[in-house]
Amino acid sequence: MEGIEHLRRARQELKRSDGTARARLRVAARQFWQAVFDFESWPPPLQGRAAGILRRLFTGGVIDETVQNASSGTIETLSDEIEAFSEEAERHDLRNRLRG
Repeated sequence: MEGIEHLRRARQELKRSDGTARARLRVAARQFWQAVFDFESWPPPLQGRAAGILRRLFTGGVIDETVQNASSGTIETLSDEIEAFSEEAERHDLRNRLRG
């Protein structure tokens, strides 16, 4: 699966209305991590943003531990960052498809 599809799934997960914000972030963060395997195909600004998000996702060890121990403010911030990143990456992907 391409990285962009993982990012779409991450964004969809964050927009769900069921479950807790922590549970949604846990799933979205795993999808984001899977998307990173496409990292080299992203332009440098997206790579830099992704690296920053990844650093925060791994501050507590593995992703699940970071999310489990995160404050509600951190959960909201990380969720917003992943969602915004995913939207920007999708726009970038669409522009590339239209060009090529």
